[in-house]
Amino acid sequence: MDRPLTIEEITGHRTVVIEGGDGVGKSTLAKLLVAQHGFISVHSPRTPDHQDLVSRYRELLARPGRLVLDRSFLSELVYGPLYRGHSRLA
Repeated sequence: MDRPLTIEEITGHRTVVIEGGDGVGKSTLAKLLVAQHGFISVHSPRTPDHQDLVSRYRELLARPGRLVLDRSFLSELVYGPLYRGHSRLA
């Protein structure tokens, strides 16, 4: 894609995942989607090591309504190797 998505394009989806570095506005965008477009926000700063990631996200995605995930398991691919030397996903 050669341009950013518009808010209309973003809100056309049932589930939106917001990823990015600290302080770039992920939570601000999630709050806007909740307040103005009826999404339910799920903030996932870090999933505990003992929790099964597949089960956690299967449960989240089974919830009714439109979801905005403020970070997700995708962060594990970046932060896992940095903090633990490996990702729990690979």
